[in-house]
Amino acid sequence: RNEGIPALWKGVVPTMLRGGTNQACNFFAASAINRRVWGRREGDGKNIAVWKTMITGFTAGCIGPTLNNPLDVAKTRLMAQGAVSESSH
Repeated sequence: RNEGIPALWKGVVPTMLRGGTNQACNFFAASAINRRVWGRREGDGKNIAVWKTMITGFTAGCIGPTLNNPLDVAKTRLMAQGAVSESSH
């Protein structure tokens, strides 16, 4: 309220970095699993069983946040620092 409209975009860069790296890790992991575990390459037309797709998605969904956790912690700490410094003024 006191900071105006630009305050809505505070912290957007760390949030974008976190989200982007998380998605990149997820897609990379899914591609690697498909290629190395199931022998499927992008665009080869090979279909895999639904359960294999579910395992791939679950595993990639776990790998992305695990690799991305340091950025998430840094983002949260930066945001908390900003909130503490603003409240002390």
